[in-house]
Amino acid sequence: MKHLNSFHLFIVFVSIFACSEVKKKTTTAETLFTLVPNVKTGIDFKNTIIQDLKFNALTNAYAYNGGGVAVGDVNNDGFQDIYFVSNQHSNKLYINKEDFEFEDVTKQAGIIDEGGWSNGVTMIDINNDGWLDIYVCKSATSRDERLHTNKLFINQKNETFKEEAEKWGLDHKGFSTQSYFFDFDRDGDLDMYLLSNRYDFKTGSTIEDRSKRKFFSETSDHLFRNDGESFTDITLKSGIRNKEFGLSASIGDFNNDGWPDIYVANDYITPDFLYINNKNGTFTNQINDRFSHTSYTSMGSDYADINNDFLPDLLVLDMSAEDHRRDKQNMPIMNTNFFWKMLRNGYPYSYLSNTLNLNYGNGHFTDIDKFLEFQKQIGVGHR
Repeated sequence: MKHLNSFHLFIVFVSIFACSEVKKKTTTAETLFTLVPNVKTGIDFKNTIIQDLKFNALTNAYAYNGGGVAVGDVNNDGFQDIYFVSNQHSNKLYINKEDFEFEDVTKQAGIIDEGGWSNGVTMIDINNDGWLDIYVCKSATSRDERLHTNKLFINQKNETFKEEAEKWGLDHKGFSTQSYFFDFDRDGDLDMYLLSNRYDFKTGSTIEDRSKRKFFSETSDHLFRNDGESFTDITLKSGIRNKEFGLSASIGDFNNDGWPDIYVANDYITPDFLYINNKNGTFTNQINDRFSHTSYTSMGSDYADINNDFLPDLLVLDMSAEDHRRDKQNMPIMNTNFFWKMLRNGYPYSYLSNTLNLNYGNGHFTDIDKFLEFQKQIGVGHR
């Protein structure tokens, strides 16, 4: 008992000492951020969605998901520039002229891109020349592959760009959501995981046997290996079999072996995947082994250290309602028969809720979202 009390005194002492060392920042401003009007910034971008009888929120459930934004210094002048994605119209590139003033250089930069449906965007130095290039993911509202071929704009180092997706083997003709560049094989260059979604939204309520999952180039996720002068699609060899409604992915080392893994957040009834890197060019889905449960209709996700223990944690956002009443109204989509059928087909335990998965450092994660919510309700919090 004496040792236990000493331990408690030690913890109290450390806590008091830590709190006394914290110096809070002070400010005289009424808010932390100030809105800068577009009259000042010169940014007049607007992502306008036009609906008709063939295309609307009923025929395409992702009509209002929005487009991507990429920030980076494309002209190497030391200031961050902005690339905005427009779903149905031309994307725009704004050059930072300093002091929160930007110039629309889309036309003179040669990157007017009005065809198809644009989704995510990534700024990446694809050719290692020290200048950022721009990769745009395309989807579409039709099966015309010309409208959903991804674009790669190579920086010409003079504030102009040249489209070279085909040259680099990245002109994927599918229904892409976003690209994630990372060195999965640790050979010193950046490879790419391409997240995709599906156009057949009616199948979002169909339970499929995961052991019999098929590969479809248009709607399945892809893994591209960087071979220096071009990329090679190694999806089938790698073991990636994600033919779902992918809305985000988080790249990081989930099992603490020093190799990057891939967490895929999938919408609707389709399950999330955790692809663990086997260190030999292949991946194995271990979602059921490392997570007790997942979100049901997963959307955004992020992998970062929330508690400063040097272990990244995983946040996944669901269609979590703002109040209890709305939560209950959404519950019918999680009927009991579907729930057990999902488990029989190898799906993880999934619940209609945000999840905040704490990393325990042993390759396993525990959702603490409801625990934090309970603490908030009873008035208990953390510094």
